[in-house]
Amino acid sequence: MDHASKKRKSSTSLDQPAKKPRPPPPADAHAAQDSPLCQPHAAMLGALAAKYDVLPASIISSTPIRKRVVRVTTHLLSPDGQKPRVVLLHGRVPETCKLITVAEMCKRLLYVHDCPAWYQYNQLFELPPGDAERGRRKASKHVVEETVLQGEERDEEEDEDESDAFETMQSRFENAVLPPTPDRTTKSLRIFLSTVPIPELKATDGVSVQTSETSDAE
Repeated sequence: MDHASKKRKSSTSLDQPAKKPRPPPPADAHAAQDSPLCQPHAAMLGALAAKYDVLPASIISSTPIRKRVVRVTTHLLSPDGQKPRVVLLHGRVPETCKLITVAEMCKRLLYVHDCPAWYQYNQLFELPPGDAERGRRKASKHVVEETVLQGEERDEEEDEDESDAFETMQSRFENAVLPPTPDRTTKSLRIFLSTVPIPELKATDGVSVQTSETSDAE
């Protein structure tokens, strides 16, 4: 093969168009709503779905605050779509402070982007039994540790046999006379953020409203 044919072959291979990278697969719009953390909000999300484009955003211990803030504000400020956009922030009890921090940072970012107004709807919701039990264990962990340490610091010479016997007898009488203690319910906080008022949420029992407008949200 002469030099000219080698050159033609080389140029032909270079002239072939490069393969375009495949676009990333589209995100499943229902994946977040189908997660176990989102189950307590299913009824409310279903009621709002007909009129609003609601993005559920869970707050967990490993959630980067900046990443969640960007996702929330991007959804709220995106102009495309025929439905008003809403974000649901939710989490378990130990993440409540983190959830509030995300909401406050989102509102500041909306102000920076000259958003005409923002609306925040707060409500306590009941956690499922499994999530409630995990939250109680995590919240009371340090209390148990402190109790154990205080017990170790007690004087070993203190005679507690009589007091223990009295408390045991007292608890038996109480159990026989008093009614059983009702099961406790554990609640956490969920926050709806929007750039438009949501009358459906304002009319819901137990919902408090905050807004950047001077007048009450209507």
